[in-house]
Amino acid sequence: MILRIVNKCFFIARIIFLKIFHGRSCKLGKQVRIGLGTKLILKNNVDLVIGNNVLLNSKSKGYHVGMPFGTTILMDKIGAQIKIGNDCRIHGSYIHSENRIEIGDNCVIAAGVNIIDSNGHKTISLNRTSGRDIPEEVIIGNNVWIS
Repeated sequence: MILRIVNKCFFIARIIFLKIFHGRSCKLGKQVRIGLGTKLILKNNVDLVIGNNVLLNSKSKGYHVGMPFGTTILMDKIGAQIKIGNDCRIHGSYIHSENRIEIGDNCVIAAGVNIIDSNGHKTISLNRTSGRDIPEEVIIGNNVWIS
């Protein structure tokens, strides 16, 4: 019982922190739960929208398979967008947007999944250590399970 209260307090504290420090860049729905160990790395002037009843999970307790790392959402370019629809659960995943990533409603993303809209290097090149690709939008529909 005490552990549930402590966890709920941490969820609330994370939401308050996001609203204070990223209020303009971050729109949160109702009953958003951001677990301990979840990293949200947001540059200024980005657009993060998280729908209602969303869980960003980073702990393996209660999760039925291994979780090699916690959930990370990284938005390191001005104008980057991530939209997570309603009723989604994201477990131990890495989501990195330089342009736009959209996840529909009722989606489950399993631990170990990477969703990235840019390779960070040219994909067709004799020297992949120089140059950058152009980020492409990633759109994931409704009712999708990615494992």
